[in-house]
Amino acid sequence: MESNLRELSIILKYKNQDVIYRFLKLFDVSKEEAEELFYETKKWLYASALNQELCKKGEVDFLIGVNDDLLMLDEMWHNFILFTIDYKEFCNDYFGFFIHHQPLKEKDGKNQARQEKLDFKKVQDERKIFFKKQYSFIYDVLGKDTLVKWHKIWPVKYSKENIKTLRK
Repeated sequence: MESNLRELSIILKYKNQDVIYRFLKLFDVSKEEAEELFYETKKWLYASALNQELCKKGEVDFLIGVNDDLLMLDEMWHNFILFTIDYKEFCNDYFGFFIHHQPLKEKDGKNQARQEKLDFKKVQDERKIFFKKQYSFIYDVLGKDTLVKWHKIWPVKYSKENIKTLRK
C-alpha cells in the first residue's frame, strides 16, 4: 500500500483566507488566533490521515478522535468542511483521500450508556487505555508541545463555557 500522504511541513504551508474570514465572523478571536487554530487543525488532519493509514496496515489498533479538549479545533474543522470544494481538494491533494468527520451516532451513544450502566469501571478503564494510545500517538507524530497545547492548555482556554462566550 503506497501512501499519498504529504509531509507535514508541506501541509502546514496550505493557506485559505476564506476559512479564516468565516471563522472570524463566528468567533470573537483575533486573526492570529484563528490562523493558529487553522494551523493546528491541519496538524490534526495530518495525524488523523496518518493514523487511518497505519490502521489499514494493521500497525495501530485504534482511530484517533476529537474529545472535549479539542472542541475549538473541532469548530475550525467544521468551518473548513463547509468550504466543501476546498476541503475535498485539500484532503485529496495532501492525503490522497477524504477525511470524513463522523460524530457519535445515536446507536453508539446508547450502547455506551448501556455499557456504562453494566460495568462503569470497565468502560472507564477502556477509555483510559484509548486516550493513552491517542496521546502517545500525538506525542510521537506531532511532539510534546502539541500534546501539551491540545490537552493541557486548550481544555482551559477553550472550555465549553469559554467557547460559548467567544461565539458571536
